[in-house]
Amino acid sequence: MRIVAGSEQPAIAFPRTRGLWQSAVLMLSVLVAAALALVLVPPFMADLELGRAIESADAAYLDEAEAHLQRAVAWTPGNATLHRMLGDVYTSMMLFRRPQDVYLGKALAFYRQAARLTPLDSLTFTLTMRPHASARKTP
Repeated sequence: MRIVAGSEQPAIAFPRTRGLWQSAVLMLSVLVAAALALVLVPPFMADLELGRAIESADAAYLDEAEAHLQRAVAWTPGNATLHRMLGDVYTSMMLFRRPQDVYLGKALAFYRQAARLTPLDSLTFTLTMRPHASARKTP
């Protein structure tokens, strides 16, 4: 069939070209979905672990709280709040477990990391001194 410019003939469908466009749109949508997953999944998973950690800590299951917070930090290592909460858990562990130096060192390490992530946060600097004060009070 011959196509003449300006004629009233229907346009010829190009099935191969249409198939390429459909494939391109499908690939683009898969890439967008993957990018969204990379952006949205880590904070969501960290929030789930944080919720579990809070429940465990409230029930005085400090080992479980520590494990949940470690997983949350693995999902979002730049979250200073999670580091600070791990410091809190280690400070609580230091009050009830021996040797205290181990838990003191861990608490201070996580408080320092939180301070590095948010250098202007006064709460982190205040909490950094708490393990020292707690270690002096216990026999």
